[in-house]
Amino acid sequence: MESPSGLKDDLLQQAYIRTTGFSPHGVNPPLKLAWKRKLGGAITSSSVAFGNVIYVGALDKKIYAIDAISGKIIGKYQMDGPITNPPLFSRSHLFVNARSGK
Repeated sequence: MESPSGLKDDLLQQAYIRTTGFSPHGVNPPLKLAWKRKLGGAITSSSVAFGNVIYVGALDKKIYAIDAISGKIIGKYQMDGPITNPPLFSRSHLFVNARSGK
């Protein structure tokens, strides 16, 4: 998919990147690891990003909110069971499916 030409407005560019997953700016190798974070349990699914926050579930029954820039854990929530599916964002709401057996 081609990016629209003339994306000058920062908000428009950010919205385009969030909805398409494509950055008109490209990526300049070599890339380097910005940060690494150890969590309380293994991660068996993908994460989801919204703004500058990454949300990821783990087998320790927690959903973690991680600052995308620093890698610092900025929040966590205890669920009823391990999280084996990726979280989902829809209309500014985060949905998480925990395997609680209920």
